Amino acid sequence: MTDSSPKPVPEHEDDVPDGFLTRPSLILRARGDEESPAWEELLSYYEPFVSMVLQRMGFRGEDLEDLRQQVFVKLWNGLEKYEKRDAVRFRSWLSSLIRNSATDWIRRHAKTEKSLSLDEPGAMEQLKLGNVPEVEDQIEEEWRNYLVKVAMERIKEVFTGNAFEVFALTLEGKSVEEISSELGLRTDSIYVLRNRVKGRLQREIQQLRHDLEVGDE
Repeated sequence: MTDSSPKPVPEHEDDVPDGFLTRPSLILRARGDEESPAWEELLSYYEPFVSMVLQRMGFRGEDLEDLRQQVFVKLWNGLEKYEKRDAVRFRSWLSSLIRNSATDWIRRHAKTEKSLSLDEPGAMEQLKLGNVPEVEDQIEEEWRNYLVKVAMERIKEVFTGNAFEVFALTLEGKSVEEISSELGLRTDSIYVLRNRVKGRLQREIQQLRHDLEVGDE
């Protein structure tokens, strides 16, 4: 069985295999074969992200699962045509796909006897679905946060010792002096470790964007 799990970017540029930084986008490689490792890898990124966005909109339970599947059917069907969409960023296209799927779902179920299972905060969010710029901005922000989260998870596998912990404490707002006292490290070592992890995180995010944001550069 082919291992389709995401692979972290090598820590140093010298460790990057030939062609790694210029490989075709995952989106382009995933088109045309629903059984391909590239499509499975694409799902491994987008399933949790789409679920997160729909949950923020208030969808729960069976409704969440039903709508999530609809989004991925549309995503699969749209990948072949996406390359022909001039001047449309992938993030914008994905935002429209999620928003339109949610709007259609609400309208369709509002005409039936079935009551919507949106929770109370979500019921308020659904009123904003018609505000296209606001919804797209929200999804854009969620995507940026999600890329950072995925990149953070990936670099955890790379660093040993105190390096990642130093960076995590920095993100919590702790000063160099506080981290030094907590971990028993010299302040100059903290600067080195923090900058090493930060640089690696930036490269991971850049690689994720290269794979998952066709037309967004």
